[in-house]
Amino acid sequence: MAKKLNAEEVKFYSHLGQLSTLFARLEYLIREITGLYIVRDSHHQMVYLSIIGKYSLEKNTALLKELTYINSFGDKQKSLLKLIGEVNHIRNIRNLFIHGLWDDPFIENEEIVIICNDKSFSLKKKIKEQEQLLHFRSNEAKKFSLGTIKKHIQQLEKINTGLSAILNEIEDDPSEYFEL
Repeated sequence: MAKKLNAEEVKFYSHLGQLSTLFARLEYLIREITGLYIVRDSHHQMVYLSIIGKYSLEKNTALLKELTYINSFGDKQKSLLKLIGEVNHIRNIRNLFIHGLWDDPFIENEEIVIICNDKSFSLKKKIKEQEQLLHFRSNEAKKFSLGTIKKHIQQLEKINTGLSAILNEIEDDPSEYFEL
């Protein structure tokens, strides 16, 4: 039977869900803009999706940054590079939020707080007797308040709004961003 959530947990998890949705939108926008730098035409989506569709956010932002330096100019280049920098800044938070292990929310100093554990592992071979051991290594846990989550939501909304505007501009008039 599923655990019944209290009001604080519902509030917290709804904000985590919103954050997850915003991260997904961010990845989509980066991929679409990068794709348009590759093919210059959204009607050829399958071409760029076959090239970059499975790339990580890190790889797509690195590629978009390179393409921006090569193909863009002036204020448009500066705007896009600024947003790419903001994406790179929040990418580590995204990785923790999406891949981390969350404890249950609790109240601390009259504020809802949650701990996210970044678990990683490494495989180490033991030479003796040709035995393999899987060594589990835990990184430090990070504590997030609901206020911090809300700040990340605002930051992502701002980045996504900027990226959406750039995507629309490229689709409307690609010559504003690169030579055709």
